Amino acid sequence: MPRETALELEKYREYLGLLGRMQLDDQLAGKVDVSGVVQLTLFEAGKNGWKEQAEDKRLSWLRRVFANNLLDEIRRFRTQARDVERERSIEQTLEKSADRLNCWLASGYSTPSQTSGPCGRATETGNGAGISLSCSTTSD
Repeated sequence: MPRETALELEKYREYLGLLGRMQLDDQLAGKVDVSGVVQLTLFEAGKNGWKEQAEDKRLSWLRRVFANNLLDEIRRFRTQARDVERERSIEQTLEKSADRLNCWLASGYSTPSQTSGPCGRATETGNGAGISLSCSTTSD
């Protein structure tokens, strides 16, 4: 893409980013990479018709390209394996880890290598780089 075209399109980067963030609901806002969609839009616009558009039609054309790319990204996100059920599974795993850690902390022992009554045995792994805890009082 010619340098002058790239510089001209660069003027719209922040505008498109703001426009994109305003269109996403809270659930998608943290998931969809708006800056990546903006980058793709600017690249496509520079390669596929920016200069061919009449001056007064360029911005609406650029918004249309951006809207299509944003919709594609949202569709891709919704159809990927990164669904809500998988996220819950990670949250449950973290919750169980936190429960085991809380159990160990509540036991009152000062080191993880000490036996901890109701929490089972807390042991150090290998070279002491990590801790493996098991707690018999956790609920699933």
